[in-house]
Amino acid sequence: MNEIEFLSYNHIIDVFSVLIIIGCIFIFHRARKIYMSKKQMPLEIKFPLYIAITHFLFAILEIAQTIIYIVCIECRKNAYNIMSHIIGVILIVNLLLGATIAIEVWKILKNNFEVNFSWGKKDYKLWLMALTVSVIFEFGDEYSQLFGKELFFIRFDLVISFVFFLVTIYCLIRIHIRLNKLDSNIYESDIYNSKKLKFYILVFCFQWAFIILYYILRRITTSFYIVYVYILAIAIGGLCNVIVFIRNEGIFYNLGSITQEETPEINDPETGTKIPSTEIKQENSLTESVSE
Repeated sequence: MNEIEFLSYNHIIDVFSVLIIIGCIFIFHRARKIYMSKKQMPLEIKFPLYIAITHFLFAILEIAQTIIYIVCIECRKNAYNIMSHIIGVILIVNLLLGATIAIEVWKILKNNFEVNFSWGKKDYKLWLMALTVSVIFEFGDEYSQLFGKELFFIRFDLVISFVFFLVTIYCLIRIHIRLNKLDSNIYESDIYNSKKLKFYILVFCFQWAFIILYYILRRITTSFYIVYVYILAIAIGGLCNVIVFIRNEGIFYNLGSITQEETPEINDPETGTKIPSTEIKQENSLTESVSE
């Protein structure tokens, strides 16, 4: 690939990155408004918010790589090596966060919303766990190669990603089946909110399906173009996360109301049809209390 082609592909990625950054800022702003209004963070907001944080960081790094390539020829190699490790860590965090929350959603549905899901201010424990595991896999893999051996069993991209992907797919299927079995008269608002989560998890799974495809292709071909399968999968996944969020939550938020669901009509996240606000009750919501 010559330099013109390389820059052309990078500019396409940069366009996606700019859109993702704008979309993620919108999610951050909306999540803050919801938290300030409710003093709680609904799970159907927390999932896209946490995924958006990882995509926001990824988009920033992608743009930074293009800038470094253009303005700093001498430091390209070292900068790219450092950024590739950071991106690797962020990507693992993305996977662990998505899979963990998908498992928790399934647990809540399995127990008929009787699980007290109390992630709040202590969510730092989840992030700390994800970051620790991510660093171990990202740098543990590199150190294993320094000893002249590639420890196949600890390679994140071959084993761990596939395992967590399968777990997430399983949870998605079980969530879909469980939602169809629940009594809509009893769990009306829960079903509505769970449908939102189901679509976020579905987008997450599509993203990781293409990332895993890249990991497979990387071992059967040396073509540089397959790298863009990997990069575009992450970029499109981040953009779709934003699109689904806007579709579910709308562009505008009424600060005067206690909940967004008090607006006259709401789009059903699965069918796209309008639901009167009187049908969306909050007695059994997936909103968790904020831990002190």
